[in-house]
Amino acid sequence: MQLKNLIRKTSLLMLIPASALMFSCGGSASADGTDNAITNAAKNLGNKTKEMAKGAGDMAQEAGNMVKDAGGDMADGMKKAGDSMTDEADKMADKAMDAGDKMADAGTTMADKAKSMGTKMADKASGMKDKVSHAGDKMKNAGNKVMDKAGNMKDKAKRAESSMADKAKQTTSRPAASQPSVSKTTATASTMKDKVMDKKDDVMPKKEMADKLMGVDHKAFDALLRKHVSSSGNVSYSGLKSDISKLDAYIANLSANPVKDSWSRNEKLAYWINAYNANTIKLIVDNYPVAKITDLEGGKPWDKKWIKLGSKTYSLNNIENDIIRPQFNEPRIHFAVNCAAKSCPTLMNKAWLPNNLESDFTKMTTAFVNNSNYNDISSGGATISKIFEWYGEDFGDVKAFINKYSNTKVNGPIKFQEYDWSLNGK
Repeated sequence: MQLKNLIRKTSLLMLIPASALMFSCGGSASADGTDNAITNAAKNLGNKTKEMAKGAGDMAQEAGNMVKDAGGDMADGMKKAGDSMTDEADKMADKAMDAGDKMADAGTTMADKAKSMGTKMADKASGMKDKVSHAGDKMKNAGNKVMDKAGNMKDKAKRAESSMADKAKQTTSRPAASQPSVSKTTATASTMKDKVMDKKDDVMPKKEMADKLMGVDHKAFDALLRKHVSSSGNVSYSGLKSDISKLDAYIANLSANPVKDSWSRNEKLAYWINAYNANTIKLIVDNYPVAKITDLEGGKPWDKKWIKLGSKTYSLNNIENDIIRPQFNEPRIHFAVNCAAKSCPTLMNKAWLPNNLESDFTKMTTAFVNNSNYNDISSGGATISKIFEWYGEDFGDVKAFINKYSNTKVNGPIKFQEYDWSLNGK
């Protein structure tokens, strides 16, 4: 507003000289005095104009200074406003970073808690699995005890019936007054027998009882393996040949009792593994002495169908590749079935039993993976058994499978060893 007033004053001052000039020219009456009057007027006008110009210049300078001051004030104000906005932006950025850090910390905490909960749930699931397995074993043992008791009660009933019948015969020479009634004795024995059979039927249905009593007994094969196979898996085929009748009896028992649908998964799998191993031993013993299994049947002994189980006839390949592998989806069976060769996993010196299946799988797999005769494993790489190449689809990620059981973890490349088909014993 001050600048506007100053400009207005300057304009008014510029009008004064012009008015004075007009007034002087218009007021002159004589020709003689005209020049002097004009001269004086012009001189006065020049002086006034000069003074006014100086005043206007001073006023313009003052106006310029005011503009300059106003501009400075505006610049200072804008700078302060900018500085204030910058400070606010820095504060907001700091708050955003703090919030981000807090969110990241919260995410990490939640992830840790989720991981901890997952681990606890896995532990609980494993514990429940062990408890269920333990409970199953207890129930099976209890069932076996009940069966034994039922058998003992049946035997006692038979003995009681026989004893009472003998007593009845012995009393036929006595006077009639002291002679027990034979019909009464027979009726009593019959009643006891019926009570025993009723008790047995309460415990187990007749058909199931018959299946269990006449089922496969792996004890005979277990005894043969403990006698003729060392803990390192060295097989005495000459010793087994001397016990061939026992081996044949066990194989006949397998043949007479093929797998039933009512059996558990472990019962079925144990049956097929023992059937494979018993018949492989039978094949070697029947042709012993022999240097290696590939010397038999034109180098393809696994393709010959000669193993009779129930109403069907199988080859070793049928048992392994058509039954065990597709039906049970268990890669560790490759460390259970035995091909009678040195490069084959060790033949366990006991029979495979349903109750011990899982622990024996783990034990035999761990022993094979860490045995330097089969696998040369280091952190930089490994040269491993040909089995992992032949049956790679069963193992999936071979390196991950090996690292699960190996004492030394493999990080480098994997190669495969040549297979030694020489006999795994003598």
